[in-house]
Amino acid sequence: MAPTLEGTEAVLSVLDALGVVRVDQQVRPDSHIVPGDKIAWAYTWPSVPFDELHARLKDHLTNDGQEPAYAETWLRVWQELVPQEITAYLQHQLRIHQFGDFFLAELARLLLPYDSRYSLGHWRYACWAAVRSMASVSLQYPGNVEILKFTLSSELPRRLKLTQGAWKESSASRRLTRYQIAR
Repeated sequence: MAPTLEGTEAVLSVLDALGVVRVDQQVRPDSHIVPGDKIAWAYTWPSVPFDELHARLKDHLTNDGQEPAYAETWLRVWQELVPQEITAYLQHQLRIHQFGDFFLAELARLLLPYDSRYSLGHWRYACWAAVRSMASVSLQYPGNVEILKFTLSSELPRRLKLTQGAWKESSASRRLTRYQIAR
């Protein structure tokens, strides 16, 4: 439902408060579980039968949901989801390289200052590159957690800044190529 377990819990909590679903403490015959989240919930909204829900939601999101009146709502949704997606991607990269989730604490203080300047793609690259740097450092200094924390906290902002430079360079390169073609 959301990129992180905490995000899924928040979504289900709101839907539960609205009476759309019931969050179950235990799995029942009418329970649903989103793969990976392991939170049991049951659809309880009487307005639309569950079998019709997917088609109706898809129709609404592709037609009515595209109206300008929904723009601010969609922006708020993305502003909530992007930090969760970044966190989930960094966690995934850390686990691939067998680093502990406690390194995620380094990300929390970086998300706020940089979140609006960088795209999700920029963040994904920065997370990937920073964890690769951590892997390299861990080979040089096995078991030194402090240097790994330092590497992550310094590499993430550095890699994010590099993405901005790469965008400027590619824009300048495209302008130069257009100029050369025009001549």
